Amino acid sequence: FDTVITSVHHAGVTIPLLEAENIPVDGYLTTVNQPGTFMFPTRELALDAIREASKPVIAIKPMAGGRYLGEKAFEFVFDEVGVAASMFGMGTLEQVRQTARAARSVLGVN
Repeated sequence: FDTVITSVHHAGVTIPLLEAENIPVDGYLTTVNQPGTFMFPTRELALDAIREASKPVIAIKPMAGGRYLGEKAFEFVFDEVGVAASMFGMGTLEQVRQTARAARSVLGVN
C-alpha cells in the first residue's frame, strides 16, 4: 500500500480538526458500531464526523466488542454509515469464518 491512514480515537472531534487543517492523510481508521461502543466523545458526534469526512473511513470494532453480531453489524457500518472498509478481530477460527461470511454477504461478494 502507498497509503497513509491515521487512527482516530475521538472521531467526533479529531476528524473535523484534521479535515479543517488539511493534514495529508489518505483516510481515517476509527470505531464505528451501532451501539456507539468506544465512539467518542459521543456516538452522534462521531457518526456526524464520519459521515461528513472527505476521506475514506475504515471502521474498527463493528461488532462493539461482541455486543452487536452478525450481518446487522456490517449493514450498519457499510449501508447506514457508508464506510469504505471494516476490520474485525476474533478469537477463534469459527468466529472468523462466521464474521467474514456475514461481512461478505452484506457487501454482496462471495
